[in-house]
Amino acid sequence: MNLEEKFKLIKKRHREDLRKTEARAVLAPSVMRVCKTGTKEKVKYILEGIDIDYLRSVRNQTQFKRWFCKKLKTIVKAIKDKNKGNNRVGNGYGLATKVLALYVRGMVLNRRYFTDKEVCRIEKWLYTPIDSVVIKELKKLGERLQFGKIKDIDQKSFYQVQNRLGEAAEEVNVPRIWFDDVWAVREDT
Repeated sequence: MNLEEKFKLIKKRHREDLRKTEARAVLAPSVMRVCKTGTKEKVKYILEGIDIDYLRSVRNQTQFKRWFCKKLKTIVKAIKDKNKGNNRVGNGYGLATKVLALYVRGMVLNRRYFTDKEVCRIEKWLYTPIDSVVIKELKKLGERLQFGKIKDIDQKSFYQVQNRLGEAAEEVNVPRIWFDDVWAVREDT
C-alpha cells in the first residue's frame, strides 16, 4: 500500500473513525475511573455503534429527548452490568448521562461530522454533561439540586436540571450546552 492508497482507505472510513475517536476521547480515565475493569470497553463499543446520523432527521427537543433516552438505556445497562456492587457508580444513570452527553456534544460541536446548518439546529437540544464541576457551579448559583454527586443522579433529577438549564439559556438566547463552558473558567482547587 502506498500513501495515496492509504488516504483512499482513510477517506472511506473517515466518518466511522470520527465516531471511534470521539468515543475514545469521551471515555478518558478522568471519566471512567470510578468503574470496574471492562466497563470502558463495553461503553466504547456502544458509543461507536450509536446511529448519530439519525440526528439529521430530528426536528425538535421532544424527538431529541426520545432518541437520547433510547441510547441512554443501553449505556446505563452496560454500566450497571459491569459494576455490580460498585458504590462509586451508584445506579449508573448519572455516569451514563455524562458519557452520552459528552459524546453527542463532541460529535455535533467538535468533530465536523455535521454541516454548520445541522449544528445550529441540533446544538440547542444538547444536554449539559453533569459532573462535579457543573454541580458545584449550579450550587454556587443558588440552584437547588436533588443530588450532590453524579452517582446520585436519576432520570427525574437529570431532566429537572436540564430543563432548568434550558429555561435559563433560552432567556439569554444561547444553547443550554454552553453551560459546560464553566469548565473553562473553573477555579482549580
